[in-house]
Amino acid sequence: MSDTVTAGSTELLVAANRASTLEAVIRWMLHDLRNPLQTLTLLPTLADAETDAAAGADWRGALAAAAERLAVGLALLDRLVAGPPGPTTA
Repeated sequence: MSDTVTAGSTELLVAANRASTLEAVIRWMLHDLRNPLQTLTLLPTLADAETDAAAGADWRGALAAAAERLAVGLALLDRLVAGPPGPTTA
């Protein structure tokens, strides 16, 4: 009976460790996604105040960079939530 309790305890510890690690990674990723989102929310204000073509190129570049960072972060978050890949069958 001692082996059954130990096996169950080990599974519980592994699950708790995974949940704790997952929480830390998700918090980090959400923090990392916040920066491009803040850039994206400020761009309409910059576009409204746009008066010369050179400044227009600047905010368009910022938009492209923020969108790229956001796409990478969301792809990582998607992979994290999906979990490890299962065994492949041939």
